[in-house]
Amino acid sequence: MSAVLEVLGPLIGVVASAVGVVVAVEQLTERSRVRRTAQWTKDLGASENDPERVRVLQRLQAWATAQLAAAVLVPARYFSDAVALLVAVPAAIFGAFLIADETGERPDTVTIAVVLGTGFLALWIALGNGVRAHRERRRIALEYLNSQHVQAPDLSRYLHLRTALSPSDRLWTGMVAAGSCGLSAGVSDLIFFRPSDWASPVLILSFGAVAQGVDTLRRRSKRLSPLGDV
Repeated sequence: MSAVLEVLGPLIGVVASAVGVVVAVEQLTERSRVRRTAQWTKDLGASENDPERVRVLQRLQAWATAQLAAAVLVPARYFSDAVALLVAVPAAIFGAFLIADETGERPDTVTIAVVLGTGFLALWIALGNGVRAHRERRRIALEYLNSQHVQAPDLSRYLHLRTALSPSDRLWTGMVAAGSCGLSAGVSDLIFFRPSDWASPVLILSFGAVAQGVDTLRRRSKRLSPLGDV
């Protein structure tokens, strides 16, 4: 029990710190960047006489303002569960191997299966919600940028997000979640119980799943072009 408490205490602290840092960085850096972009394009446009340059500056200003509007309507806290679990799940897997190492035995199959299965499901759901929130931001920004009616999201629950995940999106988020769990288990086994027969193949496959899943989800998101068709 003492070993569990020794792992659980720092884990809670790390998760809380990670969420706080991500939210703060998003609010202080990303919003500041687009806010500065909106301001300097507005200032330059007021003193510019060339019609084509004015059009470009106006489009850049609208692009920056669209991102600000989307960030306000879908705040950073709607990504916090994904961030928290991206830290908590690997830490929990690492903790399970650490506790087993302290007892002098390899973790039993049932324990690892429970930890990995629970972590995978929680991370899969959280990543799906994070992807939906990101695409909701993109939808709002595109509607604003293209002078369309902006449908504000009802964020009382994630189920009310207008942007849904397709079955293939769920597959790719599942691959990222499974790959993250596999990487955590493989690294933990290499650290505490090397040499390991299965750790290296699992690490290779897991890394490939995470890389492919993230790249595919990124490419599936609608691109918010600053200049569009100017």
